[in-house]
Amino acid sequence: MRDGINMARRDIPAVALVTDEFWAQGDFIATSFGRPDIPRVQLPHPVAGTGTDNHRLVAEKIVAELESGQAPLERSIEIYARGAALKAHCEARLKAAQLRVEQIVVGAG
Repeated sequence: MRDGINMARRDIPAVALVTDEFWAQGDFIATSFGRPDIPRVQLPHPVAGTGTDNHRLVAEKIVAELESGQAPLERSIEIYARGAALKAHCEARLKAAQLRVEQIVVGAG
């Protein structure tokens, strides 16, 4: 939240990604910092450790909702941001796994 608020203060477009577990805390922080209107996307909690099957289901729902063309613009932007956050999370997990495999291969050589 604070990073998003700091960026918004510099007129840099920002969207805060907040899990449902911390949504109320996000409201408090946004109001406390005088930015109750900061755009936010609510993600299921926890994002990490929920497994690839859950990530796949979330991604499929995001794609289906965007492809339906039925979501209003603001909702479409929220959905897209959620998909981008999920993509970044999965890419980070993949990179960590690749590094572990490289370490194993180097250590075995």
